[in-house]
Amino acid sequence: MKPFVDWAKEHKKRGFLGEFAGGDNAVCEAATQNLLNYVESNPDVFIGWTWWAAGPWWGDALRILEPKDGRDAPQMRWLEMRLH
Repeated sequence: MKPFVDWAKEHKKRGFLGEFAGGDNAVCEAATQNLLNYVESNPDVFIGWTWWAAGPWWGDALRILEPKDGRDAPQMRWLEMRLH
């Protein structure tokens, strides 16, 4: 991420972080939090982000955010505090 941020700042550009994800485990949660902390610490560069993927067509893929049986995917707890 740092090379992109450095380049964007040098060239006065902005960007959007699209389609990142992680499985429901401590390593992925820490990586996601570190990634989003970095994104949020560079608001002059990033205009937003999106998680990969949601929608019933993804079935039981480990990284989707689609609710199942009326319950949010576990990864939603990582993201809820960051949603405005």
